Amino acid sequence: MKNEMFSEGSFLSFRIADESFAVNVNQILHIQDMCHITHVPLAPECVLGIINLRGNALPVIDLRKKINAKLFPFTLNTTIIVFEFIIDSIKSYLGAVVDQVDDVIQISKSQILPTPDFGLETNKSYIIGFFHHHEKIIMTMDILKVFEDLLNIETI
Repeated sequence: MKNEMFSEGSFLSFRIADESFAVNVNQILHIQDMCHITHVPLAPECVLGIINLRGNALPVIDLRKKINAKLFPFTLNTTIIVFEFIIDSIKSYLGAVVDQVDDVIQISKSQILPTPDFGLETNKSYIIGFFHHHEKIIMTMDILKVFEDLLNIETI
């Protein structure tokens, strides 16, 4: 069951198109207002380019494209979530564009509903589970699994 991988605690909720997602705040370094993104030629389609974050070039991914979500034009609510990954003692950073950041929510394991079997290759799925919050369903996301191909790693 996927929610066995779930780690309870604080989660940042955000929206992509009409859907709500949440990721563990321990994976987040920074929340950045939308800014100019410098295009990088020949980058994968989901890579929007790079931005300057504290004097470093940060790759920025369109998370909406990465998960094949509906694409809305950027608005004043469009945000870049900067994620920090530690893989084999090496820190990596990626920015992910989302349509809107909502709230930080406390979630316990008992609140998580298991991911239904969609008949897909579920061992590669980035959805850990679901929970109800203010009359909507929020999907908890394994952000490392979403970006594993871009970070040149394989998750289990």
